Amino acid sequence: MTLRKRGFARLLVRVIAYVRPHEATRPKIWLVHQVPMNTFTDRVARSIGRHFVSLSCVQHPPNGGEMRIHVFSGFVVDVAGQWFYVTAGHILRDIQKAMDCGSIFDIWRLGDQTAGNRFNNAAIPYAFDPNHWFVLEDADVGLDYATTHLGGLYRQQLETGGVTAIAKNAWSDPLAEHDHWALVGIPTETVSYDGKTVISARIVMAPLLPTDAPHLPSNGPKTSSTRDLPMAQNSSSAT
Repeated sequence: MTLRKRGFARLLVRVIAYVRPHEATRPKIWLVHQVPMNTFTDRVARSIGRHFVSLSCVQHPPNGGEMRIHVFSGFVVDVAGQWFYVTAGHILRDIQKAMDCGSIFDIWRLGDQTAGNRFNNAAIPYAFDPNHWFVLEDADVGLDYATTHLGGLYRQQLETGGVTAIAKNAWSDPLAEHDHWALVGIPTETVSYDGKTVISARIVMAPLLPTDAPHLPSNGPKTSSTRDLPMAQNSSSAT
């Protein structure tokens, strides 16, 4: 299947707005908020959980470097009847940079356990190819996303596992009424590997509450950050 990149980018921006509103339409800053975790976790499991899919792999750095395990978080959306997996754009850039430096990645898996765990923690083998991904990046508005088409056997296995894509009737109205906002991700510290085929990790959910933005002086100190570190030295998960 082929899609014109500009048209797809516009669709993807609307999808992202459902999960993370555009900066220009977000008048509040979201802070971690304490709510009854049993109720909150149940609500997340019934809603976000069925769209959440992890992407994991094992990295072998060049020259006998220490093996690294990665588990990235993402979600599945429906665009024009087709399924797409969405994660952070910097992940694809870091992976490509590591590959260019000689790292080898294997044991790629798609994890759908939060959708019901119908197969007792068994993940779906995935043939990763960076050429099959599209990165949507616009630093001016804070966009940093990567996506790839999920069709054929991948979609069938995810559907059988209980995954459902975020449909247009959900992402087309990003400012609809909602019960909770939450930050969902996979901390690197929770990732483990049995040395053969099983990669494990914990998903962490933090409730969020809107609050007024802090005052920032116009002539205050400037700060900067960078992600220009090779993955062979920096293990991270998607946010």
